[in-house]
Amino acid sequence: MELRKVPENTLLRENDSWKSDQQSLIESTTIQPGDDVEAALVATVEQNSLYSIVVRGVNDGEGFANVEVYNFPE
Repeated sequence: MELRKVPENTLLRENDSWKSDQQSLIESTTIQPGDDVEAALVATVEQNSLYSIVVRGVNDGEGFANVEVYNFPE
């Protein structure tokens, strides 16, 4: 999973397995994924900016994805 800022297409954060990066931060949200191999990330974004989330399978494999976005107070 990738978080990109558009229209520049700047990669802001990426994750393949939520425990590989940001584990303690993701756990602090109390809504971490139930499976260790699921992707998740935490990012602070700017208001009035556009972002895109790109999801792909391992080795560009096919499958299904469900993307959820939450707003947490700082």
